Amino acid sequence: MSESIKIKYIAPLRGTRGQSEDGLSYLGLENIESGTGKIIESETPIVSDGVTSYYQKDDVLFGKLRPYLAKVVLAKNEGVCTGELLVLNSKKEKVSPAFLAYRLRADDFIKAVDNSTYGSKMPRANWTFIGDQKIDLPSLVDQLKVAKKLDTDSESIARLIEQKRLLIGILKEQRVAIIHHAVTRGLDKSVEYIESGVEWIGKVPADWKIKKLKHLGHFYSGGTPETANLNYWNGSIPWVSPKDMKSEVIRTTEDTITELGLANTAGMLIPPRSWLLVYRSGILRHSLPTAVNEVSVAVNQDIKVLITNDAVDPEYLRYFVDGNVTNLLNKWRKLGATVESLDHASVANTEIPLPSLCEQKRIITELNQTLKKIDAATDRIIRSCKLLIEYRESLIVKSVSGT
Repeated sequence: MSESIKIKYIAPLRGTRGQSEDGLSYLGLENIESGTGKIIESETPIVSDGVTSYYQKDDVLFGKLRPYLAKVVLAKNEGVCTGELLVLNSKKEKVSPAFLAYRLRADDFIKAVDNSTYGSKMPRANWTFIGDQKIDLPSLVDQLKVAKKLDTDSESIARLIEQKRLLIGILKEQRVAIIHHAVTRGLDKSVEYIESGVEWIGKVPADWKIKKLKHLGHFYSGGTPETANLNYWNGSIPWVSPKDMKSEVIRTTEDTITELGLANTAGMLIPPRSWLLVYRSGILRHSLPTAVNEVSVAVNQDIKVLITNDAVDPEYLRYFVDGNVTNLLNKWRKLGATVESLDHASVANTEIPLPSLCEQKRIITELNQTLKKIDAATDRIIRSCKLLIEYRESLIVKSVSGT
């Protein structure tokens, strides 16, 4: 038999405030993995957000900010945490803390809480709503059995997911290595090699030329039409911003502008088969998004465009960046900028090894074929990870709700 009871009667809110300076470990939302309750150790100390709460061993901490992230953790020791975590003091004579943590992390409960949030940009859950939610509690003995089995099953699933993610990492490294070799050494292993003169590139085929990017075409910037003027938006011209640069080929964009909108920006209509590069975005901390547009586009001020000349295929430039991201980020990033951005002079003056246009197309064709297989394998593994996560979520719901 199970009993339906409100959460506030079995795990009232612990209201004790604390200070991270009290000598206890501090737990921020950043330290909690979504959906698993796993604690993530920080490479650098997390700074308190100013409002902290004490928690004790076996308390259940529930992330009220953006609850759809399912940041729910069972405390293994005492400490202080961000005020964005609700601290629930489990009454152990009524509820197993481990069972409660699983119940509050279950997908059906998270969705119910998320639907109750207030605030559009920073949605937060309300303790009054959470405390009034009823959950079905089996006997304490059965709760302990359920929690123990979920611990075992979740751990097994987590290991499988981690193994698959490691494999994805290996495939990504292999992908970069294949591209790097193709755009610096070429496809023919029997050719003579000479020093390129570029330290991080090393030797290149003797018949390749070393060219600066600024000599391979003309760079252009873009702009943003006045957002309040409806006559400038929802037109026929695709308008590229960093959010569209998740794709290597630009065919459509989230936003479009009109001819009038384009006329009222600093930009111009960019012809197809140009090379697009993100110049300003937080993503530049670790990535260098580039793309080639298949249709005429306009771009915003965070994108630079190189309209290439006959010496280079823009798709070859995209591959060159993909195969040398780490070195190029170190070379191109603007130091001291408040927002991650690239230094245009560093980009424009970068020397790259360039085979003939015919050889570029051969390399592009070879890479397209080889990487298609690697990308397909990566996609299969990603899908299997998603299925495992979905299975884990359904297993938790089924186990803690008795369905």
